[in-house]
Amino acid sequence: MSSPSRIEIDLKNELDKIPPYHRNEIQSHIALFKKYDLNGDGKISVAEFEKVFIEINRKSRTPRIFPDYNSDGYISIIEFLAFLRGE
Repeated sequence: MSSPSRIEIDLKNELDKIPPYHRNEIQSHIALFKKYDLNGDGKISVAEFEKVFIEINRKSRTPRIFPDYNSDGYISIIEFLAFLRGE
């Protein structure tokens, strides 16, 4: 059995911060993120984020902000979850 990747460890740490009654909702957001993370590297492009955002928030066509907090040109699963929490 292989050891967990850095992304899996970071994701588990983030999930541990979330109250149990919100975890099902978060799991559905993670599944949506993974749908657009086609290569499974734990990050999506800004263009892919726009698609995720539209699926989550059907009232708006495009997000006003992009949660690329470390300015690497991608949105990681951790940045995505922080964005959803309003951080």
